[in-house]
Amino acid sequence: MVRMRFWFAMVVLLLALGCTHRKAAPSPPEVDITDSRCYHNGGLTPAQRKQIYPFDKFASIEVVSFKGVYEYDFGVIEREGESEGEEPEVIKPDTFERVVLTDAEVDAFTDILYNYNYAKTTTAFTFDLNGCYFPRQAVLFKNADGKTFESMEVCFECVRVESTLPEGSYGVFCDGKYAMLKAFFVGLGITYFAD
Repeated sequence: MVRMRFWFAMVVLLLALGCTHRKAAPSPPEVDITDSRCYHNGGLTPAQRKQIYPFDKFASIEVVSFKGVYEYDFGVIEREGESEGEEPEVIKPDTFERVVLTDAEVDAFTDILYNYNYAKTTTAFTFDLNGCYFPRQAVLFKNADGKTFESMEVCFECVRVESTLPEGSYGVFCDGKYAMLKAFFVGLGITYFAD
């Protein structure tokens, strides 16, 4: 009798499981073709990222803060002349918060630059270029002699990058990349972002 109940319960259970209706798997969310947000969708490894210029040539990389200037280029800063036709004044940079990146920090920096991009389905996007430009940080690529051979200014206030590197060679700046860079700089100990 116990055996009979056991087999009867097994048959009922098998019938119940066999008759359940499976719900269709939800379809993946659609991505707007104008989606300008950043996604971690690049597949470059740290070794591959270090083959991209200037990461294949540097001896050290420094992140510095500076103030009171308009442009930082190869270790000197040029301020526009007071009147038209006047030569720009060359000013030694008033830099502080100098941080030399470790190998792990270089990996994190290149991951932000090269592996965060627009969604793979994004086909239309616009760029807003602000008139303001007051950079307060620069990334300096130095050779074995300690000379800066490339530089990258970052203006978080105006969400803009100016660099001696060719346009686009430092990654795509999708919406959110400046926030990631700022968080990275804060993690390095950088505290100066505004006057």
